[in-house]
Amino acid sequence: MKTDIDDLLPKLQDEIQYCVTCQPYDGGDVVWVLGEQNDLESLFDEYEIPDDIRDEIANKLHCPSCGRQFERFDDYGAKTEYEKQVDQKRDEWFAKYSDELNDFVHFIEQYPYLGAKHGLGEKIINLLPEFPKTNIENDNWYRARKISDGHKFARKDMTAPNPEQVQIGEGRFNHYGQSHFYLAKTDIGAAKELLAMTDEKIVWMQNLIVRKVTSILDVRVGFHSPDPDAPLIATGLIYFSDALNQIVERNKFWKPEYFVPRFIADAAKLAGFEGILYTSNHHYFDNLVIFDTSKIECEFVDDPFIFTLHDEHIDLPF
Repeated sequence: MKTDIDDLLPKLQDEIQYCVTCQPYDGGDVVWVLGEQNDLESLFDEYEIPDDIRDEIANKLHCPSCGRQFERFDDYGAKTEYEKQVDQKRDEWFAKYSDELNDFVHFIEQYPYLGAKHGLGEKIINLLPEFPKTNIENDNWYRARKISDGHKFARKDMTAPNPEQVQIGEGRFNHYGQSHFYLAKTDIGAAKELLAMTDEKIVWMQNLIVRKVTSILDVRVGFHSPDPDAPLIATGLIYFSDALNQIVERNKFWKPEYFVPRFIADAAKLAGFEGILYTSNHHYFDNLVIFDTSKIECEFVDDPFIFTLHDEHIDLPF
């Protein structure tokens, strides 16, 4: 029976994305917004799990978002249809392009400035101008920043960094010294993006309204193009590939895991795009990177606030 449980656990765990702790509250009542609300008993019924081992299995399951351990009669947030589509596209992409990408990754690690000389690099440059340019208007977004010391952040601290005032390190879509504006569609997404691969839970958060930004490259899953290969190649490179999901060792100067996404960003700029709208590789929410903030109209909503990944706001002693 132990073997049967071990075989079942990965399948059951894959169905779970969130729990009740991840959801916001309104007047003490849970408002279910993350994932489709379901209950473990129904999931156990679907997999025909015997009643006498359900408690044991439930105690071995956890919420991948916040780490909370489940009990038998708990509700959980299941994958939405969109998230299932993401997983399906991921499998499709790996089957078709993983070998070609791995070759490109090895090439660009050896020759960081010569990506266009590789067949896939050339294909990316030729495909990107064919993508439609998307505009974003009056849309709500979030920006997160790490808590580095005890000072309270103001709105000016949540803008894109000024290269004349601070040293800007290399990022996933920017080279050294380039000031790019990184946003996420939700506060949880912004925090997860910033704190990925760390044990930290608390960030400074800024809510803002993007009033207008034009010519955005949209490579989110579900995006459609006249060329059926175009969304798969671009989306896969940004979201699905192992090359882009590598752990970024921030204390090291050599970061080859950034070479491919920065090549994508450079090719997008060359094609006339002002930013990239993409599905994150740390969560299912949308992310947005703006190349030049002088070409974006945005409005900050209130002041920055402290946010935790458990969806709780806390006050720090300043």
